[in-house]
Amino acid sequence: MKNLYMMAFAALAMFTFGCSSDSDGGTPATGNCNSDIPFFQTGKFEKFKFTQLGTDMGTMKLSFGDCDGTGLVSSMEFRNTSNVVTQTIPMKFYQEGVFLISDPNNNGAPFLKQYKKDAQLNDTWTETSENGATIIHTVVDVDSLITVPAGSFHCKVYHYEKSDIINDSYIFWNDEYGQIMEDAGFMKLELMEHN
Repeated sequence: MKNLYMMAFAALAMFTFGCSSDSDGGTPATGNCNSDIPFFQTGKFEKFKFTQLGTDMGTMKLSFGDCDGTGLVSSMEFRNTSNVVTQTIPMKFYQEGVFLISDPNNNGAPFLKQYKKDAQLNDTWTETSENGATIIHTVVDVDSLITVPAGSFHCKVYHYEKSDIINDSYIFWNDEYGQIMEDAGFMKLELMEHN
């Protein structure tokens, strides 16, 4: 079961598992807690319905926590269909220019570009994962109306591809509320609640 949740975590942030190709060779960046991204604020959260191969797997809740001076200490909490916590993953986020940067294990490396503020159609950026795989992010739509359990949202759609996996993902972002949905073919996350 743990592997299923790790796969969901990987899918949620898979387009972010890498270091920017503009990095300085893997040296961890230092961020801060200042952000003009509306959904990226202390106390905000997003809770997702998690489905794998069409089967309800429970929920995943991403919570943005307090500032530690270098970013918001945050967590991803997974619950099964009986609402029992099965795993909690520590994370850290900060804003650098137009990008929301994440440290998916809150361990200092790698820092990953998860979201681009004010993304435009055909914006593309490339990263390299820890294992050397190439990750390409491309904005393929800037006004896709989608409906999830939390309601209907106008979203920007990011196409995510990684050279060492066979499937691509589509991540749907709303500039005010954050990630609304991810569809990786075998796995789907759909926003249920947010604040």
